[in-house]
Amino acid sequence: AFAPHLPARRMVVGVGRLHSPAAPGLDEYCAHLARHGFAQVPVIDADARRAEDVRVLLSVLVSMVEMEHA
Repeated sequence: AFAPHLPARRMVVGVGRLHSPAAPGLDEYCAHLARHGFAQVPVIDADARRAEDVRVLLSVLVSMVEMEHA
């Protein structure tokens, strides 16, 4: 539903709760995004409660923007 509003070059996906038994793995998230035209989107295991994980997501996003404008 949001695909028309999200250019893939400016997006990073943080997936939480990967360690619960019924959770799909990162590969499944990547495959789903690829099927919908977002094959180049970084998908990272992240816990939104951990400041370091949030910093990693922001760092990846900022790096993508910097590369785009280099």
